[in-house]
Amino acid sequence: MSNILCSKAYQEFFLKLPDNDISLSDLFQHINRTIAPVANDLSIARLDLSFQAPKTFYDKEGKNIHETVYESGPYENAPFSAEYITGDNGQVCITAYPMKGITWSISEEEDINFFLKNLYYITGRTRVMELMAYTAIADQMTRLPNAGGLERYCNKLISLGMFANYTGLFINLKNFKYINQRLGGQVGNMVLCEYAETVNKLIQPKDYYARLGGDNFLALIANEHLQDFIKATASITIKIPLGATTMTFDITTNTGMYAIQPTDTMHDMMNKTSLAMVAAKASLTEDFVWYHPSMYQQMIRRKEISNTFSQALANREFIVYYQPKVYLDNNTLCGAEALVRWVKNGSIVPPMEFIPVLEQDGTICMLDFYMLDTVCKDLRRWLDAGIEPVRTSVNFSKLHLHNRQLAEDVLKIVNKYKLDSKYIEIEITETSGYEDFDTLNNFVNTMKKHGIRISLDDFGTGYSSLNLLKDLNVDIIKLDRSFLINIENQDIADKIIVETIVHMVKELNMQVVAEGVETSGQASYLRSIQCHIAQGYLFDKPLSHDDFTKCLTGERLYNPSL
Repeated sequence: MSNILCSKAYQEFFLKLPDNDISLSDLFQHINRTIAPVANDLSIARLDLSFQAPKTFYDKEGKNIHETVYESGPYENAPFSAEYITGDNGQVCITAYPMKGITWSISEEEDINFFLKNLYYITGRTRVMELMAYTAIADQMTRLPNAGGLERYCNKLISLGMFANYTGLFINLKNFKYINQRLGGQVGNMVLCEYAETVNKLIQPKDYYARLGGDNFLALIANEHLQDFIKATASITIKIPLGATTMTFDITTNTGMYAIQPTDTMHDMMNKTSLAMVAAKASLTEDFVWYHPSMYQQMIRRKEISNTFSQALANREFIVYYQPKVYLDNNTLCGAEALVRWVKNGSIVPPMEFIPVLEQDGTICMLDFYMLDTVCKDLRRWLDAGIEPVRTSVNFSKLHLHNRQLAEDVLKIVNKYKLDSKYIEIEITETSGYEDFDTLNNFVNTMKKHGIRISLDDFGTGYSSLNLLKDLNVDIIKLDRSFLINIENQDIADKIIVETIVHMVKELNMQVVAEGVETSGQASYLRSIQCHIAQGYLFDKPLSHDDFTKCLTGERLYNPSL
């Protein structure tokens, strides 16, 4: 190697290379600014670089660069070229042209070859670092930006004073988990990718769209075309090829929206859009919900409930109330539903305030078993006191379907109190059937095998009611109270539906229990169509243990005139 490559100019060129991550275009500009002393020592007047890389998962466009990175004056058209193959089957070609009037010797060409190879290594390292920097801000599956990319863009907008020109939208796909469960994770991933690509085509140049993980996305949309974006994404149809067939999916979302304020950070925007998205999930009518400050207080309340639940359970702050079920033929007590009440610091926390929170974080399962244990303990005490109880139903969340030992866990509690299984009924909601039908069906059959009855709650409120009625071998159907609201107003449609359900259920050798019976007119109508059991405020509100004990030990006949 000649002294040229050990020269001060050569050392300074490499020492001035940036230590931080830069792009290839930045590298080429740096070479152009700093290479002149080395090029003069090597008599190079022009330096061309060609870089071709195929499309990859991380670089869907690939690379096709042909650039003159240095030129100082006239040159001889007798170049020295070196070609290199990269690890991803790309190709790098670097060409040096001698100054006008210069012919390189073999020794000088060896120096140039060594220099060009070093440039190749520099280029390759920059390419690798460029891809690594990309993966840090990009979602590997959809190739959208990820949370890191979103944060970088938000900070850029904040530095420019433009963040408040945008609305943040936290987007969650409705019912996506059912696609995964029914069709498998591979199809689910295909749906996510196709959805992401479809929406990304709707994004304007100065807007931003990122995947946060799972089926959650976040869009930053300039306020002037927010309504266009909402309209375009309200429902998106995508098609997925599966072998010889094509599956069509109509994707709708729960979307939380927040109009960004001048003092907001990215985290302010994320928190508020996510709170609004939770509200959209809870809404029965709105898919797109704007953030409201009250949502923050609700979030604090939810966290308080989650944080205090375990201790409240240990302190037995949860109390069982019993709502009577009545035979409509003779107005006598025939059963009860166990309902939970949370007595905290002397006041009652409404069930609708804490049950959805426990459902969301999964601790509802602990409460359900607590309720079953308490009911079984009460039944045992009544029996030991010579009081004949009635069959009592206990509600079980659909989240229990993740527990493969569910049937064994239920039987363990019933057997602990040496109870006859005729006193126990397990209520499951109709929507449980969507999660994992096989698991649910096995649980139902195991319970029936051991003499424990199963009731299907809120019947008629879901989309697969008739399928469940046909396929699930339950004992009791609980007719949702919503069907009775307009019965006395001569609502023909509701009457036809109720009469049809009652008739079908009886033909299938099941019982019907009407929920939410509040008027004597409703009770009379149910008798006329031979619905034999009801519960509701017409007969009794949910009763404390002591008050219900009086029902069991006293006259079990309700007002015959009802």
